[in-house]
Amino acid sequence: MDKSGESVKMLYSKQILIFRFVSIWDLPVNAGFYKRLAFAIYFWIVAIFLVALFALLLIIQIFCDINNISEVIRVIFNLASSLTVLGKFLTVKMKNRSFQQLFDLLHTREYLPRDLKEDKLFQRALHLSKTVLKVYGGMSLISINTTFLIQFAKDTTELPLPIYEPIDTNVPLKYFIMYFYEYLGFGLCCVMNIAYDSLGAAFFIHIKGQVDILSKRLEEIGHKSSSKQNHSHINEELKACAIYYDRILELTHMMEDLIAGWVDWNEENRKLALQMMGRLDLPIRIKTINRCYSFNLAAFTSIVNSSYSYFALLKNLN
Repeated sequence: MDKSGESVKMLYSKQILIFRFVSIWDLPVNAGFYKRLAFAIYFWIVAIFLVALFALLLIIQIFCDINNISEVIRVIFNLASSLTVLGKFLTVKMKNRSFQQLFDLLHTREYLPRDLKEDKLFQRALHLSKTVLKVYGGMSLISINTTFLIQFAKDTTELPLPIYEPIDTNVPLKYFIMYFYEYLGFGLCCVMNIAYDSLGAAFFIHIKGQVDILSKRLEEIGHKSSSKQNHSHINEELKACAIYYDRILELTHMMEDLIAGWVDWNEENRKLALQMMGRLDLPIRIKTINRCYSFNLAAFTSIVNSSYSYFALLKNLN
């Protein structure tokens, strides 16, 4: 269905615009020499000036504040985000062709709905992908702009992010230069996260839509045949569903290779990653004098609620 084929572009069209805006998505084949040259220069400006330099300034700041644990933790948090974005930046740049092959595969007839009932399931998955992009992107952009605007309104002598300042920010002009640089660098991190993460979510939501269509086809097997049950027809439908399932698995493996490359690591590294993920599921607790009792966020919330209840009770008695 042509309409469904066009709708598939909703999965990745906005993300490609963002990737091209930050210079990591290749130009069309018919682009001229000078346009390609300018685009290559633009890539290195973004890669060095905004991505690599931003991470380097954060690393330098860690050594400058090495004795201030709270500041080091703040910087490490931002550095982790920056390095994550750097990985996504390089992944998209190096795997442009693989991403394009996946996009082309999504448009093939085998992955498009065959009738109106299947198209309804197909469109529902696409709509969910679009909603995820809007909500996730909107919340991320609101958060970063709110952070920078509040800091600017509160104090124009301190930068919003703890980053090494190679110039004297006590001078208003130099402060605004660093403020704008931080906004561009952290804004790039935000936009890259929106594009990459929403693309990954869209892929797997699309897989879910394909599984829903497969489930619909399995449910309808035999219902369209005569009362005597045309067994040869049922056999053909079952084989078609099995082939369709294999194609869904093929699509899933391609997405895993692009979005979650850890599956290709060796056995030792995969085990280590799984162990870390298992440990991260355990909440961090602070042991009290009584070692059988843990102090965590839930306990703190309970204490605060009880304290407020007692305070309200005493105030009413008075």
